[in-house]
Amino acid sequence: MESFFKNTELFGHVIDIWAILLNLQEEVRAPESPQRLFCLVTLTNAYLENMQLKEEHRREIFRNSLISCIEDTDHLLRTIQILLLPVVRGFHIFLFVIDIKNPEFVVVDNSKADQEFVERYGRLPDIVLEYFVEILMSEYNKRKHAVEVEVAEFQKLPEEERKKILADAEFKIVDRFKRFS
Repeated sequence: MESFFKNTELFGHVIDIWAILLNLQEEVRAPESPQRLFCLVTLTNAYLENMQLKEEHRREIFRNSLISCIEDTDHLLRTIQILLLPVVRGFHIFLFVIDIKNPEFVVVDNSKADQEFVERYGRLPDIVLEYFVEILMSEYNKRKHAVEVEVAEFQKLPEEERKKILADAEFKIVDRFKRFS
């Protein structure tokens, strides 16, 4: 595959299509290969550094966008080992790689840079890491994991016991609706 050439433009939607295709390829990856999630460009676009937006609003957009990427691919946050986030800033395209399994943050950028890291990327790497760690530690991840554990335990039960539990749950739900009708 060729690298991007100077004066060659690439639309963010093209990168998004590649991310979708690469996520589909993850379904047939070798078992020993790390689970990767290729995110869409919208996850890291200009809103993250837009100081006119409130901090909480920027966090919420990032959180919702990342959760959407995860759920669109049927991944589980706790199983993802490598997170790949493409960034498009004007004509500058680069990639943030977060290795979750072996904590590391890498910027992949093949363009020539006479600038220092902070001058070139600004606060964006810090913002992305901060928001991502917040999601990793959030109730979203903890609750989802707890539900997955309960479902796995439920599925281990004998079929007759599962049927009884489901019938009891259905009765309780119907009974509650009748009381509030």
